[in-house]
Amino acid sequence: MNDKMDFLQQNAPCYLYEKNLIKERCHTLLDAMPEVDFLYSVKTNPFAPVLKTVAEQGFGADVASANEVLLAQRAGIPYDKIYYSAPGKTLQDIQKAWGKCTIIADSLSELERLEQCAAAKNDRIAVGVRVNPDFSMSGTSAVPGKFGIDEEQLKTANLCFQHLKITGIHVHLCSQILEANMLCEYYRNCYLLAERVNELNGVEIQFINFGSGIGTVYDSATEKPLALEKVGQTLQVLRVKNNSSLQAKFILETGRFVVCNAGTYYTRIVDRKISCGKTYLVVQNAMNGFLRPAIAELLR
Repeated sequence: MNDKMDFLQQNAPCYLYEKNLIKERCHTLLDAMPEVDFLYSVKTNPFAPVLKTVAEQGFGADVASANEVLLAQRAGIPYDKIYYSAPGKTLQDIQKAWGKCTIIADSLSELERLEQCAAAKNDRIAVGVRVNPDFSMSGTSAVPGKFGIDEEQLKTANLCFQHLKITGIHVHLCSQILEANMLCEYYRNCYLLAERVNELNGVEIQFINFGSGIGTVYDSATEKPLALEKVGQTLQVLRVKNNSSLQAKFILETGRFVVCNAGTYYTRIVDRKISCGKTYLVVQNAMNGFLRPAIAELLR
């Protein structure tokens, strides 16, 4: 404890992350859903030691930039467990990530850019597509989305490329879902979507990224944890169906689940004042270091 206090005295403001808690959260997911491949959402915390700890548990990486591809690679994650899904990838982004990951095309024009790049390299690669499906998270019909290709557009597009093979889909409609029934229905709909997409020319579904990161509790007084066992049971039923049809890899994104509650922000109290009988503690680097809670407090 004294060593910790000495460290904080010398280094605050700083974050401290609990390695054992990160590992515990990883294995909570692995135990509940043992036949699923998990992708750590690198943008939730790209700190190299955190990323390496998650990688050591066998997790892959969901990356949103070419630089995150390189971070995942340096953490020891193999290329076939790194999935690069983001809108607006430039040719430079694609070149930087080429051969280091599976690229998930976010638009029909991106598929064309990937084809041009592969042709220039005289290469043939497997890619995924992010789909904006004909359903919403709540089960209603499709809504406009800034991510992915509308399912209806996929049905009429030419997906037969000389240098590309579409081998998977990625769906992500909403994060932070704690209602198991809603999430299970969403997973069932995603699987049916994969079956529909697999019927299109130029497609051979080998993986289904269900996206929608595992919800985590921020306020235990008002929120209940996601019933992981129930989610795991639904995925197991889908797995049985999958074994006799698509035989595709099931992928889930962790979202903030594995790291959200594993860090503590330490900062110095630099002033204390009283206003109308209420005491305020003024701390160093509060807004920059703890932005989300600070903004939430301002909006109250």
